[in-house]
Amino acid sequence: MTGKSHKKLIINDWVRTIKQSFKGFNLSNPLQIVSLVRPGVYKLSDNTIWNGARLTKSNKIAINNEDWLMNEDNASDDFPRKI
Repeated sequence: MTGKSHKKLIINDWVRTIKQSFKGFNLSNPLQIVSLVRPGVYKLSDNTIWNGARLTKSNKIAINNEDWLMNEDNASDDFPRKI
């Protein structure tokens, strides 16, 4: 087999896009793959189309932690603490 091996990305996987910056790499918020455009090219939940080489697998995480903090089970009277 020649060339790079392909990532095993399928529809409904959560991925992050990799963008190069002058300090290294930036990763986007997690997005879901909604369709396969052609082998190695994917359409994401924000309707952008990306080459699989620019995607990395990710777990689905909360983008906004406000919902987690507002949950009564997670709330505490002393949060946030002042140091």
